[in-house]
Amino acid sequence: MNAKIRAVAGLLAALALVALCFETQAASIIRLHVVAHSNSAEDQRIKLLVRDAVLAAQGATLAGAQEAEEARRIIFSEGAALTQAVNDVLMQEGAAYGVQLYMGTVPFPEKTYGDETYPAGDYEALRVVLGDGRGDNWWCVMFPPLCLMDLTTAEAQAIRSAKGTVRFKSLIRELWNKWRKEANNR
Repeated sequence: MNAKIRAVAGLLAALALVALCFETQAASIIRLHVVAHSNSAEDQRIKLLVRDAVLAAQGATLAGAQEAEEARRIIFSEGAALTQAVNDVLMQEGAAYGVQLYMGTVPFPEKTYGDETYPAGDYEALRVVLGDGRGDNWWCVMFPPLCLMDLTTAEAQAIRSAKGTVRFKSLIRELWNKWRKEANNR
């Protein structure tokens, strides 16, 4: 009986640690969320051009950030330049609407980048809302800089301004996997 209680207590403790890990992970992530003016083909095309402009403007700068707080400061300090980059795209494309950029908490679905899965939940995001913001959206993880993983090779090469691959590991996840493997071998 004691072994069962210890096993259940160990499992509950591990689950609590995993939940804490996900909570901590969400606090250290900043997403990019670009919302199109409408679902017309033209507005969807413009949304992708705006995405490219934001990633090109922020790619190299955010690649040097070590922590979410540093990335947040960079985004805030570059807000005027980002707004200008988006407005330049809108003017070049003859769009008759403006843009609103702001940081906020937004619900996102689960997303996998390589070996890392980010669970569904509310995440901090740089929101780029074009015009009425009633069209389909595009989103990615801006910090750590994983947005380029969502693009096709041609798209990524066109806007890649930072080199290297970021890979995160979770000690808790590794311990959990080791514990599960050992438990299955018993």
